[in-house]
Amino acid sequence: MKGLKQLIYEQKEIRDIVKAVDNKNESQLVTGLSGSARALFASVIEGATKRPILLVTHNLYHAQKLYDDLLSLMDSDRLFLYPADELISSELSVSSPELRGQRVEALEFLLSKQPGIVVVPVSGFRKLLPPVSLWEKYNVKLVQGEEIDPEELKANLVTMGYTMSGMVNTPGEFSVRGGIIDVYPITEEYPIRIELFDTEIDSLRYFDVETQRSQNKIEEFQILPATEILLEQAYFPDIVKRLEKGLAGTLKNMKNQEDKEALVDNIEVDLELLRSGIKPDLFFKYIGLAYPDPASLLDYASKNAMLVLDEFARIQETDERLEREEAEWQTETLSRLETVRDVELGHHFRNLIEESRAPKIYLTLFQKTQGSLRVSKTTNFVYKQMQQFHGQMSVLQTETKSWNKNNYAVVILAPSIERAEKMQQTLSDYDMESVILKREEDVPKFGVIQFVIGSFQNGFELPLSKVAIISETELFNKRAKKNQKNARSYRMQNEFKVIQN
Repeated sequence: MKGLKQLIYEQKEIRDIVKAVDNKNESQLVTGLSGSARALFASVIEGATKRPILLVTHNLYHAQKLYDDLLSLMDSDRLFLYPADELISSELSVSSPELRGQRVEALEFLLSKQPGIVVVPVSGFRKLLPPVSLWEKYNVKLVQGEEIDPEELKANLVTMGYTMSGMVNTPGEFSVRGGIIDVYPITEEYPIRIELFDTEIDSLRYFDVETQRSQNKIEEFQILPATEILLEQAYFPDIVKRLEKGLAGTLKNMKNQEDKEALVDNIEVDLELLRSGIKPDLFFKYIGLAYPDPASLLDYASKNAMLVLDEFARIQETDERLEREEAEWQTETLSRLETVRDVELGHHFRNLIEESRAPKIYLTLFQKTQGSLRVSKTTNFVYKQMQQFHGQMSVLQTETKSWNKNNYAVVILAPSIERAEKMQQTLSDYDMESVILKREEDVPKFGVIQFVIGSFQNGFELPLSKVAIISETELFNKRAKKNQKNARSYRMQNEFKVIQN
């Protein structure tokens, strides 16, 4: 899809937006685009500016849709989803290793300072995160032939959120049997086996959980944390002090003696665990006490990063709802005598945006929905949703004649060369000539119907740019299959030096 992105980049409006990004602190408003056109826009801006982009949406559903479209437009090692649920009850429950793994990978990517896109719902953007220095400290790099301290490795794994078990079965576990340490990173498809010769790493291998058979031998490996809540032992005394202070303040505002005693009993259970260096199961309710100055995603991103905000008004609405729900949850939890007062559960989105010095692009369909938002530049795109053809080639024929007459670049998306060839034959049967752009770099031409290998959730037309993009959804009412990103497999093939057994 590189050629399609180049076609869009050549439009004057896009080039002007890219130039404006280089002016520090400048905010821009882009109106008119919707659906898959926003994913195409974001990928073009990322490619042109060579910056890391935090693409913020109002909920996880829309973040996922944008992410799915972007998978067709970008290399998978430069695209990440930071999934977070809007429901506080979901945050309190144990999230799946897969979701935690996605968030961990996104954080690690942001720290790499490389250009790319991280798609995040506002609920994820608000998350309280450990200081960057703490995160970087607990990235364990293993190299074959190097010396390690097994006891220190075990202690680090516990701090990183891994659970010790007799045998690893699921991501987030590790086991120790003599000179063999097995670790199942939450970012990997397979666990790794570390074989020691005394304190030297004799070998590193992936292995199959079911058969316990080794697969690929690797020279080096980096184990990332299994959780975003990193707490080393030095943090616990301060957390205890903050919780004790919060308990004392809460008790001052209570009158019922029985309630006071019940609250003390409940909180004391968690205090005892914390004094022993153990994180309580529902530590999330104390997350605001974990770090004196909790970080945000913006702290993990480089100074060169930029923000693209998808429907800012809706993001603000969701943020306000989250603030209300968190306050209601805290009130309810306080009434059950299970927490203390004034514990922050997330960053204030408005503060993060106001304090950020990153260039910002606000995407919206209608300019009037932005209210009092102040921007230095506004770009209006004329956008039309692609009509539904539902397999009626005669209707498509009529439309393409009009496009060809007006010298449009007509692009039909196909998931594969084979599929494009079949669709091309169908068009030929109706006297519609077309070409297949088989190379990713081929730029679509004006006045031609051409097939490009890729997929979108929906097609669209940009009348002023004379570009029409048709997906299989419009042509045959056929939904594009999700282009699943297998980051674990990617790393195994590309980032590690693999040695065959």
